[in-house]
Amino acid sequence: MPVSSEGVLPPQCERQRGEEYETSGAASLEKLGNRFVLTVRCEGVHRIYARGAPGVQLEPFLGKPVRARYRYVEEVNPQTRCARAPCPPVSERLLEIAAIEVLTGQ
Repeated sequence: MPVSSEGVLPPQCERQRGEEYETSGAASLEKLGNRFVLTVRCEGVHRIYARGAPGVQLEPFLGKPVRARYRYVEEVNPQTRCARAPCPPVSERLLEIAAIEVLTGQ
């Protein structure tokens, strides 16, 4: 799964930290079905699918104000439905969260 060098969030809503990014606006983690979604409120509301990097548990952070450090990854989604053949594998961009912390005073 290749790593993307361009983010999805507006530049003022995240800071680049080497090969990773960090949210700079208010963010929260939610569940949508069986997937995690990071919601960032900065220059509007932006939502992107997320997963934890190996060893990073996201469940304890659900519904809390958070700051996340992450990288963008492209991943094939086998759940994508095909409307008309031939159907090549469909990739989607998501966040792989390397570190997450609850923000106090939010």
